[in-house]
Amino acid sequence: MIDEKKLLEMARELLETDEIDMETGRESVENWDSLIHVMLIAAVAENFGVNVPNNEMSKIHCLKDFKNYEE
Repeated sequence: MIDEKKLLEMARELLETDEIDMETGRESVENWDSLIHVMLIAAVAENFGVNVPNNEMSKIHCLKDFKNYEE
């Protein structure tokens, strides 16, 4: 299960911004590029055991979208 507080902390560190919440779209975060996107998906997999299939990675538009892949 994803701990939203921990997810937000991880995302804020990777994106180097405090201006993000669970519903902030990646297109509105300057540092959320393709490399950070992959790093964030890998961090979620490592820390929460939530795996996003490669063909679904583009469907992650905000942090709350990771909830769709919890088992």
